[in-house]
This record gives sequence, structure tokens and C-alpha cells, in this order.
Amino acid sequence: MRSTARITSACALFLGLGAAIAGAGAWTAQAEGPAEETAVPASTPMPDAVSMPVPDAPREASFPRLAPDTRIAREGRRLEPVPVATAAPFEAGEGADVIPDLDPLLVASVARMRAPELSTYATALAAPDERAPDPLTWLEPTAMVEAPGEATIWPPFVSTHFSDDPRVGTLADGTGASLTEAEFLRRAGDADYLLLGEAHDNPDHHALQAAILAAVAARRDGGAVVFEMVPADLQPVLDRLARDGALAETYGERLDWEKRGWPDFALYAPIVRAALDAGLSLRAGDLSAATLKTLRKGGAAALEPEERARLLLDRALSPEDEQGLGAEIAAGHCGLMPDSALPRMAEIQRARDGALARAMMEARGTGPVVLIAGAGHVRADRAVPALLEAAEPGAAVYAVGLAEADGTGRAETGSTGRFDAVLTTPRFDVSDPCEPLRARSTTAG
Repeated sequence: MRSTARITSACALFLGLGAAIAGAGAWTAQAEGPAEETAVPASTPMPDAVSMPVPDAPREASFPRLAPDTRIAREGRRLEPVPVATAAPFEAGEGADVIPDLDPLLVASVARMRAPELSTYATALAAPDERAPDPLTWLEPTAMVEAPGEATIWPPFVSTHFSDDPRVGTLADGTGASLTEAEFLRRAGDADYLLLGEAHDNPDHHALQAAILAAVAARRDGGAVVFEMVPADLQPVLDRLARDGALAETYGERLDWEKRGWPDFALYAPIVRAALDAGLSLRAGDLSAATLKTLRKGGAAALEPEERARLLLDRALSPEDEQGLGAEIAAGHCGLMPDSALPRMAEIQRARDGALARAMMEARGTGPVVLIAGAGHVRADRAVPALLEAAEPGAAVYAVGLAEADGTGRAETGSTGRFDAVLTTPRFDVSDPCEPLRARSTTAG
């Protein structure tokens, strides 16, 4: 049997959730159904933690008071659910960490990853009055989290094409062998560098990136997220947005996201929100406009030696990898680019890989550094992971490919060694992306 409890929190958001938790206002417990409240005077000191029996759990759990949720205070919404879950084992005398988050699935996954015994969580609700949650009382169950072994961090897929492919929703490691979610999260959480490769237009990939990011960030303090979609020129904009406490949803407009050719920023907003909620820094990963212009005009030879070294272009590809990269670029441009253009395009791709790797290394501190990028940049055999491993041999690098099913049921990437893990989703779009390009090429000809 599975159960959870709901704790009702009512605090004045203009005072801030932290102030309310520290003692401003009365602490109340309100059950679902008939209004029965038990108030504790505001002057009553609240304990740092409280032990209580957990429904359907084998032992007693220790819950600290709820931590302030900065997203509530920053956004100033009048009603915001804040799921809370323990992340430490239920051993006697050991306190449990509490992880606030806005997505119950993420909270449940973190709890499962850190404390397999967990079978319940509490949901705190910040409402527009001057009361705060009473952590002393468990109330009637109002929602459910899957029991250990059944819960998942994966949000429901919204893409539908090839959803019946047997690979959909499965994890495989770099050899093609099946990988459990718990083991995947352990490996991802232990990485110094975690790379999450996407199909840019697939909303499921971005939802998964946000879920994985939140789960990993909950394990370790600090860390950063590097975005392929943001050129180095816009790092000051990222810094200013973070300093001003801007909402995640506003980043796209300030970064000219769609104007620069990327898909709707609404797909990426959950990733930014997860990073901000976890206190991670946001880093630009792509080449600056000036460097890109130089590369397009004169190739890597036109760069200053120091810049070539910074972009790790001194690492030569094997003939096999060089040929494979050229073939990938040609296919990505629907076979419409002249062969003479491919070497320069390959140089630019390699420079972008180098820029992403350099941004990740410069962001490394005590926590994990996560890369959000297209799957081509995340290939472990020749792209960013290979550069990281060559530059920092002792670093733990974990490359995750988010793949789309094609209806064949065959492993697309896991058995080839391109990634350390592959998670397959339905395909979002089955239209031929080359058709409009061919039409334009025919018209131009």
C-alpha cells in the first residue's frame, strides 16, 4: 500500500516563507475535509526536527522544519504547491534532509535515490494568510507516491510517434545492456561532468533533462549548467538575470532564444527553473559571435594559437572519427552541401565541442557540471566527453543520449559506445526535415 500526507501551510508570502518558518505567524495543522485547526502560539519555539511514524514505512522518520522555498518568495504567487520528501535513511537518531521542489515526481525520485525505504512524502501548501505549516502532525492521505521499486522520475511522455516501440521508456548502458533507473541515477549523480544530449524539438527530452538535473543536484551542493544554446557573448545577460532573481520563463526573451533559431523557449524553461531552484549557476557554452565569424571565414588556422588551444583544437581526430564526423554533418544537411564545404563545417563543429568542454571545465567546482546540448555534442567517442576525459583524465564523465524510437525495436545507440547511457522516448516529429530544404534547393537551382 502507498500513502502520503498533506501538511497545509499558510504564510504571508510578502513576509517570505523563511520568516514564517522561523516563527512569524501561528503554526497550524488543518486536515482535508471539516475545518479543524489546532494553533500553536507564534512565540512557541519550533524544534529543528521532529520524529513521527510514517504510514506504511518500517521505521520512524525524522523531518526537519521546511526550508524556505526561494521560488515562492521570488515569484510572489499566492498559492504554490511545494512537495517535500526525506532524503536520508530512516535510521534512529538520524535527521532527514528535506528537499523542496515544485514537481512531486522529482521529489519522489530524489527520495527513492537517497532513501529506498521511503514510501511517503508530505506536500506543503503556501497559502495567502499568516499561518505556517505544523510539521508535528500527519494528516489524512491526499496523494500517492509510488512505493520503492515502482516510482520513477520520468514525467509522462507527450510525444506519440512509435510509442509502442519496446525501447520506449527503457534505459541501456554503453554496451546495450539494460540499466535500472536507480543505477542510472547513482552513476549520473556521481559524475563530475554529466552530459545530457537531446533532440532539440522533443519536449520529452527537455522534461527528462529537467528531472535528471533536479535529482542529481539534490545529491551534491554547488554545480553549474552549461547550455549549448547560449553563446559566450550572452554570459553577462545570464549573470544579470540570475542576480536580479528573474523568473525562469523570462530568460528566453532576454536571450533572444527563438530569434537565434532555437525551438520555443517554453521547452527549455523547466530546465532553467530546475537549475535556479537548485541554486546552480548558468553558463554560456557556445562560441562567441566573433570567434564563429573567424572560423567561418578562415577556419581554425585563422584563430590565434591561444584560442585554438583554449578550444582544444590541438587534439586531432582519428581518420575514422574524422570521416564519421564528416558523414554526420553531410547527413545533417540532407546531403545538399558540397563536399568542399564539409571540412570547414567539421572544424566549426569541433570548435563548438571545444567551447562546450572548456565552459564545463571552467565551471567545475564542488558540485556536478551538467551540459544541455544536442546529442551530437554528447557523443562519448569523439565529442565533448572525449575532450573532457583527455583534458582531465581523473574526472568522472557520464554521457547520456536521449534517443527517439523509430519503430524498429532495435537499440539505436546504446550498443555502439556513443553514450554511457541511452534513454529512449517516443518520436516527436516524423515529418522529413529535408523536404523543405530540398524544395528550396530545387527552387534556387
